[in-house]
Amino acid sequence: MNRLILPVIFVLSIIVVGIFLSGTSETVNTKIDPNDITPFAVDDALPASSIIDAQGKKVAIEQVVGSPTLVTFWNSSCNECVLLLTEQKNILTGTALKPVLINIQDQPDVAAAKLNELGVTFPNYFDEQGTTFRSWSGTIPASYYISGNRIKYFFPGRMSAEHLRALLTLN
Repeated sequence: MNRLILPVIFVLSIIVVGIFLSGTSETVNTKIDPNDITPFAVDDALPASSIIDAQGKKVAIEQVVGSPTLVTFWNSSCNECVLLLTEQKNILTGTALKPVLINIQDQPDVAAAKLNELGVTFPNYFDEQGTTFRSWSGTIPASYYISGNRIKYFFPGRMSAEHLRALLTLN
């Protein structure tokens, strides 16, 4: 009987220490609050790139951007993209800021179905080879505020509604 007392005390002390340590650990929030995402002011020249329109025709990016324009890279399987497109639809429809969408990875019918489901009617183009996407940033979603054929701001990730509203005050 005396031989069991020490192992039982040892096991009980391990349990008590484990309970104590598990009760003091803090939970780390790994999700990013959209309000914490800040744009990068870049003032870069618009890169020479081409995209594909809904009819399959190659178009230079300079032909589709105006002043001001918000170019957004997206795809239908990206949840953050879907949330961003919904925000853009709610805030930018009917404003002077021209939204232009560039889809990566989706077939045109899949992209059209997703935009139709969301009620988004903004111009949508395709980057079939991903060359424009990679030369601009390589992150998805990614949005670029363009004015005067210059990229003024780069927004990696999903933009907040506050950022979208702030863009309406520019120009």
